[in-house]
Amino acid sequence: MNPLSWIVAFRAPIEIIAALAAIVPLLIVLRAWDTLPEEIPVHFGITGRPDRWGGRWQAWILPVIALGMYALFSFITGTWDWILGRQPTFPRGMELMLFMKPMTGLMLGYVSLGMVRVARKEAERLNPWITYGLVALLIAPSIALAWTVKK
Repeated sequence: MNPLSWIVAFRAPIEIIAALAAIVPLLIVLRAWDTLPEEIPVHFGITGRPDRWGGRWQAWILPVIALGMYALFSFITGTWDWILGRQPTFPRGMELMLFMKPMTGLMLGYVSLGMVRVARKEAERLNPWITYGLVALLIAPSIALAWTVKK
């Protein structure tokens, strides 16, 4: 028996959370679009302070990345087959990528929100501890995946 098979029992809630998380950056930018200044932060340094600025249109980059990553992870993890009622096939250990899907959307959503808040002068930077925590939660499944595939 695969020690990771218990993850399959949680697939539906994980997929729902991942789908919602993938659209969060899009919703943030849509809601903020009318109030964004012409120049927005497009990169944040290790301290969470913006270190590169760009045009307002660049606010759409993170939502596109979030949706693209969701589609890619869904392809890799067999989400489309699972939705259609077919048995998904993917290499041993790929179940852990299911956890990366929602974390990717949440991370990009947090950065999108921070970008909007800094652009509007509601904040000076991203909170580095939240950023580091989200990155750790995003990377943890990758480490676990490498560990299980290696065995």
